[in-house]
Amino acid sequence: MKKHGFSTHEHRRCCEAKLGIDFVRTGNASHGWFKKNKLRIRRITVLEGKHLIGKGLQKSMASQLGLTTDQFDDLLGCSLKKEEYEEILRGYGMM
Repeated sequence: MKKHGFSTHEHRRCCEAKLGIDFVRTGNASHGWFKKNKLRIRRITVLEGKHLIGKGLQKSMASQLGLTTDQFDDLLGCSLKKEEYEEILRGYGMM
């Protein structure tokens, strides 16, 4: 895991920009869905604010998206695109 120590805000912006996830704030967290053809595929929860994310929380966020921690690092590091993410989900039979 390479990208631990980044803020929740940075993780949320990455999910919005790369995967097209729209977040809805509920209390101290935001919930968003990765959708394909208006069908909800995977849900992710991100804390509000600019808290630093540790390894455990980042691993949890990766599993919510159906990714390994290395794949989640690639998503944050700009080498994993939306099309590749969809291909990963197809491989797991989620799409």
